[in-house]
Amino acid sequence: MKPTIAQVDALGAAALAAMTAAVYVFGARPLLSARAEASRQAATVAAREQEASDMSRRLAGTSARLQRVTQELTDGTLTLEGIEQTNKRVAELTRRATGDRLEINEIKPGAPQSDARFIRVPIRITGSGTFLSCALFMHHLRENFRDTGLAAFDLTGDASSSTDSIRFTFDLIWYTAPAAHASAETTPPG
Repeated sequence: MKPTIAQVDALGAAALAAMTAAVYVFGARPLLSARAEASRQAATVAAREQEASDMSRRLAGTSARLQRVTQELTDGTLTLEGIEQTNKRVAELTRRATGDRLEINEIKPGAPQSDARFIRVPIRITGSGTFLSCALFMHHLRENFRDTGLAAFDLTGDASSSTDSIRFTFDLIWYTAPAAHASAETTPPG
């Protein structure tokens, strides 16, 4: 019995459907999966590159501040306070921040890091205020606290909020006199 044209067409359509399915399963689907994975990896690489760029800028800024403070120490134009003045410094920073209309949630000094010429004391300040108040505080920080650098800051606003208040985090580095220098200043001779 000779197959009819309809049977041949049906057989051809079935063969074409099988080949199309095979091409998709063994060719297109793996290719699409590989492209999706490559896209995810490219996004991860871009995020890591941005993170590395941000850290590099932070390092350059911190290095420049360190060089400036070291130069001012060498020139004798900057006198560092002793680390025992930490509470006084926290109070001064609090007064400055509230004077600039910032609402402070926390001021937290971190663990001191010693160096031959000074001791670095990280200080984290968190709270809320307006963008202008934050900018004013950073300006006054540079102007009034020459022994303190701004290592990093984060300003976060809420677009859905009806106020112009933002949350902030300032990571400061306070340069203090090394222990030997501070004790020599506070200990009377003799």
